[in-house]
Amino acid sequence: ALQSTKTAAEIGLRINLDILNAQTQIYQTKVKLFKAIFDTIFSALSLKAAIGNLNEQDITTINQMLFE
Repeated sequence: ALQSTKTAAEIGLRINLDILNAQTQIYQTKVKLFKAIFDTIFSALSLKAAIGNLNEQDITTINQMLFE
């Protein structure tokens, strides 16, 4: 959508505001995705902790996933 908006702007069919709106939508979607990933990881760790099954390897695995 962003690329088509940029192309339309280049030929005069769209304005810069449309491009900014498309970029904003991309970043908002990325933020929602990362929040969902974080919430999933946090919930899984919380569940393991609640049942007494959380261990150091779980934390190490999550750290490796986050910092790769």
